[in-house]
Amino acid sequence: MSMSETGSSERLHGLDALRGGALLLGVVLHGSMSFFPTQIWIVGDDQRSVWASGLFFVIHLFRMTTFFLIAGLFAHMMLARAGVWGFVKNRLVRIAAPLAVFWGPVLTAIVVVLIWNAGLQGMTAADAPPTPEYDWTNIPLTHLWFLWVLLIFYVALLVLRAPFVLLDRTGAWGRVIDRMTAGLIGPWGPFVLGAPLALALWFQPNWIAFFGVPTPDAGLIPNTPALVGFGLAFGFGALLDRRRDLLARIQAWWPAYLGLAMGAGATALMLAGGPDPRLVPVADPA
Repeated sequence: MSMSETGSSERLHGLDALRGGALLLGVVLHGSMSFFPTQIWIVGDDQRSVWASGLFFVIHLFRMTTFFLIAGLFAHMMLARAGVWGFVKNRLVRIAAPLAVFWGPVLTAIVVVLIWNAGLQGMTAADAPPTPEYDWTNIPLTHLWFLWVLLIFYVALLVLRAPFVLLDRTGAWGRVIDRMTAGLIGPWGPFVLGAPLALALWFQPNWIAFFGVPTPDAGLIPNTPALVGFGLAFGFGALLDRRRDLLARIQAWWPAYLGLAMGAGATALMLAGGPDPRLVPVADPA
């Protein structure tokens, strides 16, 4: 029986803490970028270290995927508890409003840092590149891009759930989906869920392997790997809320998952050029 059928609304405080930890790791991740062996950030420190880029790579492997998986689980939980309109109002206040309020100040702060850094480098207004023309395809979402992507996934959840709820009167389809979700719990699950993302990354133009899923921080339509990778994580999280009993099974498999993560992560780091990375795009297979 699914957890939604049991009416459970218990808050999972451990996942709350994990989500908070993932967000706080973002401070460490962005701070490390100033110390990369090769400058990639708007500012760079005089001291450089491969440990900084290695730390960035490790955090970047799992941080946002973890965040979106937990977000999907909590979104499904809130939808079941508050209903459609309660869910919509809550997300407008908690997600859309902060995006609208803080987008301008964050963008302004980034521009100020760029100007400040240019001054430190001895650049003048004559050295500045032409002002770009922005539209919906390249509007800078800055570090708040994840709020915009969350809003997209919330809409997708509502759209996909509506006909399912309407047509699945007996719960037969739901039981099939619950069994499919349970079938993904095991060492084979990451391969099944990761295959679509691997394919999307392979066909992504100008993909730099070291940075994994390209950050969808420009434009109102996220890039395909971000939609696929983060969307699968969000959707799987929503399905896990229907079968919250599977969390105990995931916990039991943690040694296998940790081993897979370490092996896959080490392999990916070597293929990307190591902690002193080759920051060049992977050749377009086409």
